[in-house]
Amino acid sequence: MDGCVWSQPENPAGLRIVQPDDTGKSRDLPLGNPVVTKIGNDALQIETATQAGESFRIIFREDSFEVINSGKECVWGLELKTASGIKLPFVSIENQKIQAKFDGFEYTVKILEGSFEKPAENNKDYVFRIRPANGKIRLDCKNGK
Repeated sequence: MDGCVWSQPENPAGLRIVQPDDTGKSRDLPLGNPVVTKIGNDALQIETATQAGESFRIIFREDSFEVINSGKECVWGLELKTASGIKLPFVSIENQKIQAKFDGFEYTVKILEGSFEKPAENNKDYVFRIRPANGKIRLDCKNGK
């Protein structure tokens, strides 16, 4: 996610860990200080927790990343939020993949665990949400179609 291109100084873009409610709205989950660890030669792990003790682990690899919540009580997801009026590369957002095109380069991001969803037509708070499956989100970032 290119936060530099999709941001404005007062409105930084990015994927955020959120807690959605029944109305489709959400709030950012306040997280503690992250602990960053290198895993082997090809992965970076970030661990953090909410004030209520729900822990999150984010693992980045060259061609994928995953977010894992160890708690069972927390309803959560990831949301991409961007500055308004910014041209975004997304061509389609489907349940299991997102297709995009930027500067003539087409790419697809597939979800291996979890699902993508678009906001309701009247909700402009976020671009898309990623819902976990069994407390986990796993994305395949290889450019497979």
